[in-house]
Amino acid sequence: MRFGDVLVDGAPAASDLLADAVVLVSAKAPTGRAPVAGATDVAPVSAVLGAALAARIDAQRGDAFTFRVLTGGADVAAVVSDIAPAVAGAGGSGLLVDLAELSRAAFVSGAGVPAYTDRWISTSEPAAVADGISRERSTALTTTTRADASSEPLIGPAVAALWAGAGGALLFAAVAVAALSAALSRARFGEVVVLRALGMPARLQARARSAELAAALGTAVVVGAVVGALTAVATARELARAAVAGAPASLGVDLTLDVLPWAIGLVAFVAATALIGRLAAASVRRLAATPGIREEER
Repeated sequence: MRFGDVLVDGAPAASDLLADAVVLVSAKAPTGRAPVAGATDVAPVSAVLGAALAARIDAQRGDAFTFRVLTGGADVAAVVSDIAPAVAGAGGSGLLVDLAELSRAAFVSGAGVPAYTDRWISTSEPAAVADGISRERSTALTTTTRADASSEPLIGPAVAALWAGAGGALLFAAVAVAALSAALSRARFGEVVVLRALGMPARLQARARSAELAAALGTAVVVGAVVGALTAVATARELARAAVAGAPASLGVDLTLDVLPWAIGLVAFVAATALIGRLAAASVRRLAATPGIREEER
């Protein structure tokens, strides 16, 4: 069987759609293909490789390679256009190519043309679009949004629990500071009496006690922040990756700081400890200003 001119809607086709080929069909091979003019000149397809696959085949950007399509066994020539940590849906050992280019190369080689199994839709209302597709579908299909695949419903309560635990730890720390301040006030009662006898003003004693508490608490806050930051850098990324099922090891995890709750907790703790320091200083000032008090009256 020979094909001649190609008509599109009854009109002659463009020059790049002209066909002049012989197709043999039989009872054993009832179908055949006739490539149009220029279809045999297929440029290498552009491919994005996962980092693990690129390392395995020692490929760099711009390198040429060949891969085989399982459907029909077509050998497709490709060029590495980019290397990504992971390819969506395939991980670090996958590759990403344009479906139209892949279909053209497979068709020209006489192999089976691969068909897409899913489509990605970019929209500002994913839930509404997914519901609309599910209601109006005419074939068997399923719709999945980012929220459906996300582990946020599982991780969200755990993160909230960690923040609640951090808040509780700050509350207990403030209580400990208050208890420590009260214990120091009792233990250093005699010091206040002696300093007053030596002529040190009550206001100066209060400022000294306030400065001592401020230095101790400031040092504790700085040391705690540094230790927490080092711990987060060492563990947070791996914990985040472990929390997402199927996340490839090559997928990079950005370390970010949730500023708002961290700042709220720090400001609340500093405000509480500042109030405790002022109360301690006021107690020292009042004690140092009391005339006639002796150490044995503690």
